[in-house]
Amino acid sequence: MLLFFYKKVISAALSKNYLFNWNRSQIIFDNQQKFPVHFSCQVDCDIKTFEVIKDHWAKDKNFIIYEGKARPEIDIHSFHLDKNDLPKDNKFVYTTSWEGNTKKLLVWEGANPVAFETLPLRDGYKPDLWGKDDKNYFYMLHVITCDYNSFEIFDATYARDKDSVYYGSVIIDGADSKTFHYDRETRTYRDKNNMYSQGKKVNN
Repeated sequence: MLLFFYKKVISAALSKNYLFNWNRSQIIFDNQQKFPVHFSCQVDCDIKTFEVIKDHWAKDKNFIIYEGKARPEIDIHSFHLDKNDLPKDNKFVYTTSWEGNTKKLLVWEGANPVAFETLPLRDGYKPDLWGKDDKNYFYMLHVITCDYNSFEIFDATYARDKDSVYYGSVIIDGADSKTFHYDRETRTYRDKNNMYSQGKKVNN
């Protein structure tokens, strides 16, 4: 019975998530997480050519594999993790989101993989919300119509350019971009005329 439960990490330097079973006849993915859910599965792959890439990513001769599942939509020949560990191939930049017990692969729509990067907030925190490439800014995977050269991000939801103030990708009607700022004393966003909460004007 002990042999049935014995597993060995394939490449501890790259990932603790991919393991051999006791006799190396199977590969197992284990997300090693308790929150939001623990998940493990047998990896359907070509064992002889299986290779761990990093963390939840792997590949065999046929497919890129993420969280133990083959991802045929990803180009195996050009796939790589960039210097910030963003998953990319020659056409797309990918990200992930929880769906049930597993993560769903999503795409930053229209992003140039060569130039794309996610952007930190002013406090340095870097959630997967804002991004840019050489031509566009993005919010939650979609292109924002804005002035590229003057665009400035404040936090997870507010940004501005020379003409407009944005709450996510939506322009706040009537907001003055030149005077829009975060008021540390009141801990609110303001311009010369109004205070804003959740992208809407509120009484001063």
